[in-house]
Amino acid sequence: MSRVGCGGVGESVAASRRFAGDHLRGGGGLDRGTSPAASTITGILRRAGLLTVPGAGVSTAWQRFEHPFPNDLWQMDFQGHFKLTRGGRCHPLTILDDHSRYSIGLRACVNEQQETVQKELIAAFRR
Repeated sequence: MSRVGCGGVGESVAASRRFAGDHLRGGGGLDRGTSPAASTITGILRRAGLLTVPGAGVSTAWQRFEHPFPNDLWQMDFQGHFKLTRGGRCHPLTILDDHSRYSIGLRACVNEQQETVQKELIAAFRR
């Protein structure tokens, strides 16, 4: 648990920002009225010995996850949308097998509604 403040998370965050801001202002690194980035605050608090939770602020290595067998899990996502030259919008729907990373489908949809997604999934199941 952090030793900065004891009135809850909000007060601790505010106290941490004040501490970091005072620390940076003293060295000329922060303008009045601005807040330092969270990573800056974490570094300052760690160097000052104010972070006492094991692993606080320590990032972990990225680990890829995957299901053990093909077709156990399909991932699907809309990849944004863009305006079409003839009017309307295109909403690209991607469907991916989680295990193999095989692209089951990339479909150009007119919207992101349930009926549209169901229609595209049924079509993918039938292929």
